[in-house]
Amino acid sequence: MNRLSNLLPFHAGEETVASFASRLSAACGYRHPRSFGADLGFDFQALAVGNETAVATFASLLDRRKEDLLPGVVRSSDDRMNTVRGESLTRKLVQRQRLRFCPHCVRDDEVRREGRRGFRAFGRLEWLVTAVRVCRDHGTSLITCDHLPVPMFAHDFVTNLAEEAGRMEGHLASAGKMPVDALQLYVEARLRGRERLDNWLDRLPLYVVVRVAEVVGAMDRHGVKFKQSGIGEVEWSACAGHGYEILANRDGFVGFLRSLTRSFHERSGDAGGRAVFGRLYENLAHDTADSAFDPTRDIIKDVAMCTLPLGPGDDFFGPVSERRLHSVQSASREFDIHPKRLRKLLLNSGVIDVPTAAGTYERIVVDAATMESFCTEAKATLGVPEAKERLGLTRIWFEELVSGGELSPIGKASDAVETSIEVERRFAVANVYGLLSRLQSVVTADFAEGMSDISSVARQANCTFREILDLLLGGSLKLVATASSPATFDAIRLDPEELKSRTRLQDHGCLNLQTVSRELPASTSIVKALVIEGYLPSKQVRNPEKRAMQTVVEPEVLEAFKSEYASLGNLATKLGTRTWSLKREFEEAGIYPLFEAAGAPYYRRCDTSRLQRK
Repeated sequence: MNRLSNLLPFHAGEETVASFASRLSAACGYRHPRSFGADLGFDFQALAVGNETAVATFASLLDRRKEDLLPGVVRSSDDRMNTVRGESLTRKLVQRQRLRFCPHCVRDDEVRREGRRGFRAFGRLEWLVTAVRVCRDHGTSLITCDHLPVPMFAHDFVTNLAEEAGRMEGHLASAGKMPVDALQLYVEARLRGRERLDNWLDRLPLYVVVRVAEVVGAMDRHGVKFKQSGIGEVEWSACAGHGYEILANRDGFVGFLRSLTRSFHERSGDAGGRAVFGRLYENLAHDTADSAFDPTRDIIKDVAMCTLPLGPGDDFFGPVSERRLHSVQSASREFDIHPKRLRKLLLNSGVIDVPTAAGTYERIVVDAATMESFCTEAKATLGVPEAKERLGLTRIWFEELVSGGELSPIGKASDAVETSIEVERRFAVANVYGLLSRLQSVVTADFAEGMSDISSVARQANCTFREILDLLLGGSLKLVATASSPATFDAIRLDPEELKSRTRLQDHGCLNLQTVSRELPASTSIVKALVIEGYLPSKQVRNPEKRAMQTVVEPEVLEAFKSEYASLGNLATKLGTRTWSLKREFEEAGIYPLFEAAGAPYYRRCDTSRLQRK
């Protein structure tokens, strides 16, 4: 190294070559580094944009190896791309026009660094990268100057910093505390040459990671159609860090994208890429055709194809050539089935559930192969006699299935245009065979002695066909056999005892009038009179076994009645006397019945307790 090189140290790994040249120029008394370079034989502008010849010449003047300066070289190419320490960044992500710096570092440099005083502060290479928003040493936000230098002073760190000298105290005050976001940590790690990990982001250019992370984070925090103009610097940093945390794990990114498609299914509106994936889709589909974003596009497109009804004729990052999902709307067009009818058939066949069926036609989606097969079968229908025969149903049972929704006719009169011609009920083959498939799936056992057909079991268990049907198709019965294969309703065999136990109503826990008669005790006529006249509150419930309505009394009601009232007969029995004798004694003591039920006088117990018998 020569005397010029020893004038000021070059902070390899931190400083840009342009900053070093600017400081040397100023230390040697030059007005700007361009004239300094002209006198010494190198082109400062070429040096600032990383021209190899200019870098080599400058290194030679310093009597240093070119390799010593390479860590501080920022190369700019004609395709508006910058290379910083081997990482590619778009010009938008590298601030080279306006001075960007940490005022605390500039102040500290003059105190702590070596070299000629007044020229110790230097421009860090990482300050140029817009994704680096915080000085890690001081925990404060970086300052970007409002001053735009004239071309003569472009890249001239010393001169541009001198322009800010009068405002430095204000910069120190305005550089507030700010947390370092996760994206900055990642960017710094890559710029500092840390070993690449087996991470899908490490295989992408750095500018792709930064751009996608910022958009993803802003979408998740401010909505898919956020406006960047309304987001401040601190919040934008939070968005960038949040976006990186989503992207850091590929599965996390996929989960985020799927959440956007779930949001689409929960609202109305277009199913296009812009509507579902918002700014992310706009940026990747319309703002850039850069193939470096293709891995990200591929992930988004894969999620879209797996969750949205996209197919040939649609455009999603270009023409779509395959279909993985069909919506009711798209299948309706392709297979010429009215969407209302198709939705009903899908629901009745169990292909979709009720909440799904509540969505709009373009939001009811089914696997493409399943939908194609279903629609092909759905176009074939069966009349009532054929459907009954294939299902093995009597007329009454068949109508029960229709009224219960297990079978849904196609072409109901309510769905047809008003006409005097009666509409014949027909049923989709898929509906009929879907019901048979459900029936076959609940067969659990081989036929055993004691099992009976549905009609016999219904009589023995005193239950309805609907109750049996719900238990049967719901898969709630443990013993279900079939006398033929595939199973039909008339071939199903069930255990009567299991049906009895499963259809028995829940015990109401109350006392029937016979039990009340024994508990009081009192004759049945007296109990009925007490109930009818309201002295003993009762209610109507269904018998758990025979299903008939019956009058019952709650146990606590009976106990309350017994503790408060007593009949003359019960009192006489308890006291070991005759009723007429006890009644006379009560009357002589001024105690009279409170009420009568079927001729039986009832007294309040607290009144009769006053009579002390010897």
